[in-house]
Amino acid sequence: MTRLFTVLATLWHELRAFFTKLFVGSTSFAGEVPTAPRYCDSVAQMDAKQLRFYRHLERKLKRGEYVDVQGEIGYIFPFIYGYILRWNESGFESLHEFLTHIAELYVRENKISDYCRYLAWDCLLGLGKYELFLERTVPKSVTTGGTHHANLRINLQRHHTSRRLTQLLEVVAIDLRDLQRAMRDPDAPV
Repeated sequence: MTRLFTVLATLWHELRAFFTKLFVGSTSFAGEVPTAPRYCDSVAQMDAKQLRFYRHLERKLKRGEYVDVQGEIGYIFPFIYGYILRWNESGFESLHEFLTHIAELYVRENKISDYCRYLAWDCLLGLGKYELFLERTVPKSVTTGGTHHANLRINLQRHHTSRRLTQLLEVVAIDLRDLQRAMRDPDAPV
């Protein structure tokens, strides 16, 4: 009787695993990466084979591990978008770290790496870290970089410089007022 129970239990577990893989899909993946939907923003646009690879990718990326997508960068976008959509829960700091990590993981995939880096820089703006933004976005040469990013840098430099100048002038004005008061009444506290 015990042997029969063991055989039935084993059969049940094997059948359950088979049907789970058949209907739900496995998160393990071996072999060639299936062609990804071009720049999809949701797993709803994926067929079963693509979804199976995506689940494998998602599981690995959540642990911070690199997965070779063999040029099929369309799989990475839904993963990134999931984090971006929750930015208000995790905050700009966390989103910046996440995007920087993905950019570093996929440094050989220029489109993904650049996209994540630009979004990470935008997080710096959301955090009010303007000087760090200006440091990190210095173009490698005068002819590289898009118009949008160049204009953003110039406007930020002007605004940030004028704000710092205004703050400096306010400090100087306070110092001048204190100096004038001290000259009128040398015994008054400064």
